[in-house]
Amino acid sequence: MTLNTTESASITPVLENTVFSHGTMECSDPIKTQKFVSEFLGLHSVRKSSVTQYVWSGGSWFVVCLNMNERFEPRQSEDYRFALLVGSAEEVEQAQAAAVEQKEKWEMLEVRDVVRTDDKVSFNLRDLNGAWWEIYWKPDDAAPLYDEIFAST
Repeated sequence: MTLNTTESASITPVLENTVFSHGTMECSDPIKTQKFVSEFLGLHSVRKSSVTQYVWSGGSWFVVCLNMNERFEPRQSEDYRFALLVGSAEEVEQAQAAAVEQKEKWEMLEVRDVVRTDDKVSFNLRDLNGAWWEIYWKPDDAAPLYDEIFAST
């Protein structure tokens, strides 16, 4: 259910003036994970300690990657994934081909085929930690993405 501007203006939230700052993912090898997110996914990654690193793509939100120090059973299903928007359908195709070619290098657990629907071109991959990533392109999506959706709330 989507609240319209009138409905959301009349609601007093429990928390006010908060910032959606970060989410969390787990990793078993922080050095390999940092190289994967930086060199394959093209995200910024900074190791803050032996236990944490930050993964960022600009803006005010980032992902904290927690070092679990051992192999663990991944808890994230494919339905719960991180999504990365690219500039064209061709970039999705190229990224999927690169993922297939470099699967062993990055220790990816799975690389799915490209799926084309009426409004989206995408594929999913599962990284060395079991986290799912969707690489996608939609003709209607362009920066700033969700600013317009939330501008009226």
